[in-house]
Amino acid sequence: MSDTAVGTQTTTVGAQPDPFVVQVNWLLGATGGNEQLARRSGNRVSVRTLDNWTAGHYPRDKVTGDVPGQQTVTNTDMAVPVCR
Repeated sequence: MSDTAVGTQTTTVGAQPDPFVVQVNWLLGATGGNEQLARRSGNRVSVRTLDNWTAGHYPRDKVTGDVPGQQTVTNTDMAVPVCR
């Protein structure tokens, strides 16, 4: 198998992307990058933590993918919050 880079995440061709990493990368793109997101969060999350998350290094037992109180739409086993 060959490898390909998607943003800052490296995945194997044909493998399902990690939903958490996909969401973090989307959030970084929407806010303008690691430093902007860290600043907008009031420094509750650091640039280093965001770098680790986009590389796929995060506490998997703490991340459920479920957003309490949010309606979700399932698309190929990825729950995506519905924004209105």
